[in-house]
Parts: sequence; structure tokens; C-alpha cells
Amino acid sequence: LDSLSDFLTFGVAPGLLIYSWGLRPLGAIGLFVAFVFAASAMIRLARFNVEAETHGGASRYFTGLPSPMGGLALALIVGVNAGVLDREGAGSEALGELAAFVVVVGLLMVSTVPFRTFKDLRPTWRVRILLATFVGLQILVGIRVDFMVALAMGMVAYIVFHVPSGVIGATRVVKVRAHRDGRAAALVSDDDDSGEFDAPEFDED
Repeated sequence: LDSLSDFLTFGVAPGLLIYSWGLRPLGAIGLFVAFVFAASAMIRLARFNVEAETHGGASRYFTGLPSPMGGLALALIVGVNAGVLDREGAGSEALGELAAFVVVVGLLMVSTVPFRTFKDLRPTWRVRILLATFVGLQILVGIRVDFMVALAMGMVAYIVFHVPSGVIGATRVVKVRAHRDGRAAALVSDDDDSGEFDAPEFDED
């Protein structure tokens, strides 16, 4: 029931919201894009449940963008545009970009990019100063501009902070594994060669 409520809250509701506000002019394509997001949230939650059973849940990193963050990203798109910029819709010139954004957020949820859980965050002075600066900036933007804009800035910072490092880290892992597999194959090949011998030649006489 907990996963079902999360799926409805962070998958179905944001998908319907973004479709009603901006993707409706695309017709069936817009509905499919919203479905892709909802399906991604469902897969993300299913994977989390499996990892929780096998590995005890996330400790330092989430595997992929957490579904609450994905749902919040779509809600903030609508909130900033409708609540702050007074836009009743996405506009025909931005439909493609909006659909691409929804698909990218969905793919981030089902990706293997690691996102920090901050469970291992130690309350050092450096961490406290950084946290106080970030929270203070959020409050200042919320007071001077709008709290939706402040939340959107925090969301963008969270994603931008993790995606490049996650992609670079995944690339390094692939390279290390390829190098390790190559060395293992070379060792096996050397062992096979060392076991070969030339058969003695005998004269027929």
C-alpha cells in the first residue's frame, strides 16, 4: 500500500498534472509522454523495493533519481509557470522541450546514476556553513521572488550536482571493468598458449 500510494502521488498525479497543463495539445503523444513518466516512477519504486529486500535499502546513494524528486520536478514546472509567470499553458513553441523534459526526468528515475541520500552527512563546520548558506539563499529567493522559484533552484542544483558526477563515475566503472576483463582474457590466453606443445616428428624410416 505504501508503494501504491507513492506511485499515485509521485507518478500518476504529476503525469496527469503536466498533461493537463502543457502536454494536452500534443494529443496521444502527450498522453504517452505522461504515461512514460508514470511508468518510470512505478519501475523506480519496484526497484527500490527489491533493493530494500536484498541489500537493506539505500544507505549513501539512491540508484536513480528518487520518485519524490521526479514528481516534484514536474510539479515545479507547472507551479513556476502557472503560479509565478501566469502562463495558462506551455505554448506551442515549447511543447517539444516540455515533452523532452518529462521523458528525461523519467529516464533519470530508472537510470543507474547515483543520487546522494545524505544519510552519511557529518555535521562538520564546513557542512554546517554550506547548509546554512544554501538554506539562507533559498529563504532569500523565496521572500524576494517566490517560494516556487526557490524550490525549483534547489531541485536544479540537486540534479545538476549528481548527473555529471554519476555519468563520469559510471563511465569510469565501465572502463575499469573492461580493462579488468581484458587482463583476465589475456591471462587465460597466456595460460592456454603455455599449455600447448609441438608434437614430435617421427621419420617414417
